[in-house]
Amino acid sequence: MRQRGGLCQASPSRTTDYVVIGAYAEDAWIQSAFGRKIERAVALRTEGRPVRIIAESHWRASLK
Repeated sequence: MRQRGGLCQASPSRTTDYVVIGAYAEDAWIQSAFGRKIERAVALRTEGRPVRIIAESHWRASLK
């Protein structure tokens, strides 16, 4: 990710474009029992920020 100009952050912020969630979080997301990073990303989207929440499997496929 860094090789392509991306940054890894501890928590989503107003400058975050994407939040990549792993396989465990994908299942939890469906059940609405998601973690704090996803909650923060949703809150940012509610504020009008263009944060995208994507599955790690989709993110990896897009890198090829």
